[in-house]
Amino acid sequence: MIHFFHGDDTMKLLDKIRVLLADFKKKNPNAVFEKITDSSWKQETVQNFLGAQSFFADQSFVFLDRLADKEEAREFLIDNVKDLASSKNVFVWLETSLKAAEKKAVLKVAEKEEEINKIDKKNLSKKELLAIKGEKIDFFEYADAWATADKKKNWIMFVDAMNLGVPAEELHSIYFWQTRSMLAAVVSGSQSASGLKPYPYEKSLSAGRKIGEQKLRHLCNLLISVYHEAHRGKVDLYNALERIILTN
Repeated sequence: MIHFFHGDDTMKLLDKIRVLLADFKKKNPNAVFEKITDSSWKQETVQNFLGAQSFFADQSFVFLDRLADKEEAREFLIDNVKDLASSKNVFVWLETSLKAAEKKAVLKVAEKEEEINKIDKKNLSKKELLAIKGEKIDFFEYADAWATADKKKNWIMFVDAMNLGVPAEELHSIYFWQTRSMLAAVVSGSQSASGLKPYPYEKSLSAGRKIGEQKLRHLCNLLISVYHEAHRGKVDLYNALERIILTN
C-alpha cells in the first residue's frame, strides 16, 4: 500500500511521517524499516519489498524519501506504482516535485494521501496573518498606539480587542511593557543602562520624553495597582484599563 505525502512544506510533511512511523513501530515492533533516498537508491531493494514479507511481522515499512529528482528512481516507481499500491508492505512516499501527471497516477492508487503547502503570506490580510500565529491582535501595533498617548485611538483599539475576546491580562501586559520601556529609556541616561536594544530604546526615548517621566511613573503605579486589585477580585480588569485609558 502507498501512503503518499506531497506538497512544498517539507518540515510539516516530515513531522507527519515521523508520527506515522512511530505509530507503526508501536504496533509492529518486529517490522523491517527501510529508508530509501536518492543516494541510497537501488532498484533491487524496492523490488524485494514489492512482494517480500518479513518472517517476524506482517508488514515492512519502506520510506521513499524524495526520489523524483533521480530519473531512474522516478521512472521505476511510476511504472510500478500499481504494484506498490497492491503490496502488503507499507510504502510511505514523500515527494515535493513530481509532475502533475505523475502525481495523478500515484494519487489514483494511494490508500492514503496528505498534501501540505506553505502559505503564501503575500496575499493574506492582517487578520489572517495574525490567525496563523494564533493571535488576535498585533502586540507591537497596540504598544506603539499606547506610546502616542492618544486617548481616542487607544480606546477604539481597546474596545476592538475586547470585542475580539482578547484577555484583559494580555492588554495589560502590552500597556505595562510599553510604559516601563518608555520610563526606562527616559530615566536611564543611555541605551546600555536602559536594558533595551538600540531600536526600541530610541522609540521609547522619543515617545517617553513627550509623555514625561512623572506621568510615566504614575501610569506604571496605576497599572501595577489595578493588576493586583483585579487578581484580588476588587475590580474588573477590563473596566480598570478602560478607565486608565480615558482618564490619563
